[in-house]
Amino acid sequence: MQASLEEAKQQLDLKRIELASTLTQVLKTNALLLQTAIRTLEQVVHGSVGRYARARAEHLSTVARGLEKRLLVARKSVAGQVYDAEVEDRLRGKKEELEAKMVAMRRRMRDREQWLERLESVVGLREAVEEMEGLKTEIEKVRDEFERLERGS
Repeated sequence: MQASLEEAKQQLDLKRIELASTLTQVLKTNALLLQTAIRTLEQVVHGSVGRYARARAEHLSTVARGLEKRLLVARKSVAGQVYDAEVEDRLRGKKEELEAKMVAMRRRMRDREQWLERLESVVGLREAVEEMEGLKTEIEKVRDEFERLERGS
């Protein structure tokens, strides 16, 4: 029994040493975490994170402009190979043809709108004529009634 008690004390001492070692590691990790958090907060407060983001955005913007210029150069080189003077003349002719058609269509549309306006005014006159005819009929009825009343008295 004495031997097992001694053995238990030794194991307890070993576990205490092991626990102290683990606690040291935990404290070191906690200190590292706090240092990193403080450094990040200082960077945010002093703007280095914002400067980094802005610098990155400017860099990407510059890269995008460079790509755009490359595409323009490539497009012009391909266009130079595809579009010769004959194709340019055909395109110019087609553009003029389409512009002439557009002018003709606008003129035609304006003429149709004027025709519709005249038609609406004629319809208005027709309604006025029908109303006048109705009034004439009513006047005739009143005259006939008046003459009948005069003959009856």
